[in-house]
Amino acid sequence: MSEYEGFGLTPLEALASGLPVLLLDTPVAREVCGDAALYVAHPDPALIEAALSTLLFDAAARERMLDEGRRVLARYSWTDCARRVLEVLVEAGSPGATGFAPR
Repeated sequence: MSEYEGFGLTPLEALASGLPVLLLDTPVAREVCGDAALYVAHPDPALIEAALSTLLFDAAARERMLDEGRRVLARYSWTDCARRVLEVLVEAGSPGATGFAPR
């Protein structure tokens, strides 16, 4: 469990592998994974144990998270990410782009 995850690539890789995800409840984790993960407020062993028990024994909750995981992953597909980067590059290179301000 990481308090300082910069983006959330590891949880996305887990979701892409069809695995449920348990994360420390941080703003970036919520932004990246949303309802596709189960969260604990603190890295307390009792909280982690209870959450893992949910992931292991509550098949309906696990399936809901994995279904949501597929929707989360769709936002990060190679095609969509490449399209967004291309849009930014085209906009930056357009005749109306202002570029950098001189110092």
